[in-house]
Amino acid sequence: MSRAASAATLTDAERRVSQRLSHGFAWPTVLLLVALIAIGIAVIAAWIGGVMPLPLSMFINSLAGYGLYTVVHDSVHKSVSNRDPKYARWDTICGNIAAQLILLNFAGHRSSHLRHH
Repeated sequence: MSRAASAATLTDAERRVSQRLSHGFAWPTVLLLVALIAIGIAVIAAWIGGVMPLPLSMFINSLAGYGLYTVVHDSVHKSVSNRDPKYARWDTICGNIAAQLILLNFAGHRSSHLRHH
């Protein structure tokens, strides 16, 4: 088994712990993605409208970018779907959207990140 494949495979004990601690589809992660996109749009609109100074806008959107990486990371580890094949596409959807917004290639990052673990 390749190193990447073994990193993506859970042992029976790990699967039991994961199922005990997880509660199905990760709606909080999806809502985080939507909220961060809304924050980014609102901050840019506030800056364009002259309501918010550029340094503050940059700071807030930097924090939003950090949050977007959290969504990418959860998606890489298939935490959005909780490894349920029925919801597997949501890992890819959320991961790709968040990754694009922080100029990251989701598929490439998934591969390298799973090798990292």
